Amino acid sequence: LPGLEARTLSPDLELQKRERIAAVHRALARLSAEHRAVLVLFDLQGYTYEDCALILKLPMGTVKSRLSRARLALKTVLEEERELFS
Repeated sequence: LPGLEARTLSPDLELQKRERIAAVHRALARLSAEHRAVLVLFDLQGYTYEDCALILKLPMGTVKSRLSRARLALKTVLEEERELFS
């Protein structure tokens, strides 16, 4: 198919992509359940703050602060594998 080549990653880039995804999954697994839950709901599944508050049965302010702390924790864990993301 014309143009398919442009969307297909080279084997090296495909491997790098898989390694990055695996690193994010490992990092998520290392977060606390509270941090992981809010991060997955908001950043990965696209729920709003309000939805997250309802699902998690938390005040919206708690959701916002927990999400901020979760992102910081994820960044800290991923810094251990920074060579994959540079």
